[in-house]
Amino acid sequence: MTLQGSGVDAGVRPGSTGVFFWGGWKGSKIKENVTIRNVTISGVDRGIDVNTEIKQMLVYDNRLIGNNRWNQDLYGYGGSGAPGSGDGTPDVDQNLFLDDDGIRITGQGNAAFNNTISGFGDALAVENGYKSVGVHFYRNDIRMTGDDGIEGDYASRNVTFYDNRVQNAMTLVSLDPVWGGPFIAARNVGINIGRQAYKLNSTNTGMFFYNNTVVRTTNPKKGAWAWEQPNNGPLRAWGYQNNILIYQGEGDGLLAMEPAKQ
Repeated sequence: MTLQGSGVDAGVRPGSTGVFFWGGWKGSKIKENVTIRNVTISGVDRGIDVNTEIKQMLVYDNRLIGNNRWNQDLYGYGGSGAPGSGDGTPDVDQNLFLDDDGIRITGQGNAAFNNTISGFGDALAVENGYKSVGVHFYRNDIRMTGDDGIEGDYASRNVTFYDNRVQNAMTLVSLDPVWGGPFIAARNVGINIGRQAYKLNSTNTGMFFYNNTVVRTTNPKKGAWAWEQPNNGPLRAWGYQNNILIYQGEGDGLLAMEPAKQ
C-alpha cells in the first residue's frame, strides 16, 4: 500500500502525516497489537506518528520519504539568519525540521526495524508525556534526516538503538534527557554527521554507547570540535566504550567534555 502526502514542506509546523495515533482525551484506551509493514509513505512532514501510549506495535519493512531536503549549506553550522555563516548562533532555517518525525513510537513493548527513511527532521523518536519502556529501533537505513538519527528525548527505560545506518544527519543520537535508562546505542554507523555525534543535554542518567562509528563532516567554523558536550547538566551512570569518531576538519580538536560533576 502507498500513502501519498502533499509533497510540500509545511515549514515550522508539520502538515501532512502518513499514519497518526492520537490519545488526546483523558481515559482513552491504550492502543495495542498494531503492525505496519510493507507500506510506502511519501510526500509527508511526518511518517508514522504515535502521539499517545501504545503497546506491542511493530513497524517494519516500510519506506518513508519526507518533504525535507538535504542542503547542508543552508542549515549545517548555524548563523545569524545567514545560511552557512557559521558564527555560532542558530540558523533560522534549521527550524524547518522541527517536529518532522519519520517514525515516532511511544509506549511499551514496541519495535521499528528494517525501514528505509529519508527526508525528515528526526528519523526516529519517542514522545514526551508518555512512558517509553521496552522500545527498540534497529536495522533501519536512514538516508537523510535534517536533525537527529534518533531523538531519544524523554525515553524512560530499556530503549535501544542498534545496527542502524545513518547518512546525512546533524546528530546521531539526541538525549535531552533520558529518564533513568538504560538507553543503549550500539553498532550504529553515522556518516556525514554535521553538528555533533551525540547530544546529551539536561541531567541524563543511564545511557550507554558501544561500538558505534561516527564520521563527522568538515565544519568550517573556527574553534569547532568533532564532539563538544557543553555543560548542560550532569551526566550520571553512563558508559562510552569501543566507539570510533573520525574528524578531519578545522577546529580545536576531536572531543571536549564539559558537564559539571554531580
